[in-house]
Amino acid sequence: MANKTSPMQNLRKVILSALQDYTKSSVDFKVTMDREEAGEVPYAFFLAKVDPKKVVPEGTKEWDEFKWRTTVPVIYVDYPKADQQQINTRSAKFSSITEALENAIEEHIKVYDNGNEEYPARNGADPRLILIILLPTNIAIGPKWAEVPLPPKVSAKYKSANFPNLSDEQMNRVRHRIYLGDENDPTRVEWENEWTEWKARAAQLSILSTLKNLISKAMDWLRKLMHKDK
Repeated sequence: MANKTSPMQNLRKVILSALQDYTKSSVDFKVTMDREEAGEVPYAFFLAKVDPKKVVPEGTKEWDEFKWRTTVPVIYVDYPKADQQQINTRSAKFSSITEALENAIEEHIKVYDNGNEEYPARNGADPRLILIILLPTNIAIGPKWAEVPLPPKVSAKYKSANFPNLSDEQMNRVRHRIYLGDENDPTRVEWENEWTEWKARAAQLSILSTLKNLISKAMDWLRKLMHKDK
């Protein structure tokens, strides 16, 4: 009895089939899959979609951690140069090869949500999180959603509403799921607000720390001056 393929292996077959049906070619397109850190993926393909307002402060320790703590399942599709002109050519069913691949993902989402005779529902990676990159032209398809880290410390309101029983240490492992198709989607707004509020609290603590250091130095100076006058 043959081993049953995983959902991701099945998606690879679906993508290959969609490519071959679209291009009317029997060429064995190279399709590879990997899970990448966000910092390893071209910025415009993922991070620009995740954080267009740049609420995560770039150039900081938090930004560096955000890039390696955020991962995305990536499917690379390398197609022959001879077929590149077909990428925007209309077929009988789809207006472009990208539309054909988007349709393949939509079909896989239905299987993921509802299951079928081969797989139970919610088995494997959620196709909504998958990024497809067409090589060598570097055209990106997806993802529809992303799972991203929260700031180092969330607000009491967020924690009580979403994870009231988790410790601060456990909260560091939580990923917030945001919809990437709408910059005003509530899932995104909630996540952006948490980062914005954390930055405000961090800035306030930095100011208080600076004032404390200045006062300490002033007190040291006064003590030295008083000792000198004696």
